[in-house]
Amino acid sequence: MTEIPKTQEEAARIIGVKPTTLSMWRHKGKGPIYIKVGRSCFYRESDIERWLDAQAVIPIPKTEQSAA
Repeated sequence: MTEIPKTQEEAARIIGVKPTTLSMWRHKGKGPIYIKVGRSCFYRESDIERWLDAQAVIPIPKTEQSAA
């Protein structure tokens, strides 16, 4: 089954940012992959999830030596 693309507002809600942030990211070449249809942009949820996974950071514990 084909997934229904999300609007900028829906995608922003999923990611936890404002729609204007997504617009700014697109302008800067950042953020999740999007689909451009005319003047509108849409996002596949699978692309959003893949992008979020790529943003994961593995914390490295600080040792006492590096804290000094």
